[in-house]
Amino acid sequence: MAAVASQARFRSGKDKGRMSRYAVLLCAGLVSTCVFGDGTSSDTPARVELTWAEPVSLEREHESALHESASALLATSQFNSVQHTNILTPSNAQIQKRYSATVSGRHLLIAYDEPKQVETMGGVLPVRKIVVGLDREDYAASLFTIDDRGAVVEHAKYDGGKCIELLEEVRRLMETLPSSGAAAGTTDDPSRPGP
Repeated sequence: MAAVASQARFRSGKDKGRMSRYAVLLCAGLVSTCVFGDGTSSDTPARVELTWAEPVSLEREHESALHESASALLATSQFNSVQHTNILTPSNAQIQKRYSATVSGRHLLIAYDEPKQVETMGGVLPVRKIVVGLDREDYAASLFTIDDRGAVVEHAKYDGGKCIELLEEVRRLMETLPSSGAAAGTTDDPSRPGP
């Protein structure tokens, strides 16, 4: 009965404005659901790369788990070379040298198509890439991001427990992969130590 009365008012023009607002809100809701889905699409990385002895082929579930772990580690960063220049005082050349050493060794790289704003304990940063160094035996030892301009940002004072968990997660993953050399962390390169 109420629906019939509502239709009669709409047809008579009395509630035309209200119905238009409902239609706009309904369309806006549908568009936001299609664009943003469950809210994770903007957080989904375009690429997850793990380099151990060599680049490792990952299943989607492993990519998702490593992305989550790297993001959780980044969130605990208390200092970075952009926002805390009074605390972290390395030159750009020093940062670039450490970054180059990290990406030339075992590391995890998370890359996004578009920069996203990431909240860390040290502040909000634009992030296009997250890079975690995995060369140490006991924990993930270095953390960098690449910002929206392509600049390397070094991070410091982040959760050591998450560093240990991330390295252990990668080691467990490597043990499940078919290549026994990569799983054991051995390489044919004598200059690169195994884990």
